[in-house]
Amino acid sequence: MWILRGAALSRYTRGIELILVGSVLAISGLQVARAQSFVGKYGPAKSPEFMPYRQSLQRIQFLEREAAFLSQIIRLPQQVVLSTGECGSENAFYHPKHKAIVLCLELFAQIAKGIQRDFAHKASSEEIRSAVAGAYLFILMHEVGHALIHLLNLPVLGREEDAADQIGAFFLLQASKDPYLLTGALWFFRSKTLIYTRRHFSD
Repeated sequence: MWILRGAALSRYTRGIELILVGSVLAISGLQVARAQSFVGKYGPAKSPEFMPYRQSLQRIQFLEREAAFLSQIIRLPQQVVLSTGECGSENAFYHPKHKAIVLCLELFAQIAKGIQRDFAHKASSEEIRSAVAGAYLFILMHEVGHALIHLLNLPVLGREEDAADQIGAFFLLQASKDPYLLTGALWFFRSKTLIYTRRHFSD
């Protein structure tokens, strides 16, 4: 299992911060004045192994930035909370009753370790950080898709999970032309192809 400690972990989390901030700023060009439909809230991290992930996300104001961006392009009838927390499992979900999206810190850790393991001899450190950021953003936008389907009563043909994937992919396509950002999203599907382009997504 891949574990970063001490200075190595510090360098890695700083790298992810740069990628995440860059991704957020890249998609900010889609801004349209909207009311605050999304807000960010950081839940506690009880285990020491997950604390660096919470601290890193909070330091770069990940939830606040994403909430501000989404509020600029989406108007919802009710406010949605974007939150992180320790859940006891590697998961992320939208809670319809509480109008909240929960991103579990266990999942952030799983993604970072898994992509590092699978890409270790196939990509540079910078490309790996970009892939991790892409996976993080895809998970968030996937859950935003569930929230939009619920709150806007969007018609879904087929599985809602597939529709949420499509919404997440659409947001990432607007976010960046970096192929590794998209590769991070598709890492969940474990294809043998590691480098994806906009052509793969459009097919």
